[in-house]
Amino acid sequence: MDNSLEILLRLSQVPRLGAAAIQDLLAQISLSTLCDYDRDALRAMGWTSAQIQRWFCPEQKFIEPILEWRSRHGNHI
Repeated sequence: MDNSLEILLRLSQVPRLGAAAIQDLLAQISLSTLCDYDRDALRAMGWTSAQIQRWFCPEQKFIEPILEWRSRHGNHI
């Protein structure tokens, strides 16, 4: 299974980055490109320290249950 869902779940945790901003961001760059960005590249995009910290250190307690549910046969997002 590809990890796009996990990346989107990480992205959804970034403070002050709502659905519209995420959509705009992904219209400009791909998920794989975003994953290649380091702290300096994210800062150059205008992200704050708190946003960068959350991107690199997401709360797994919100991600793991969704990925577990998704991995079960018949479950789709």
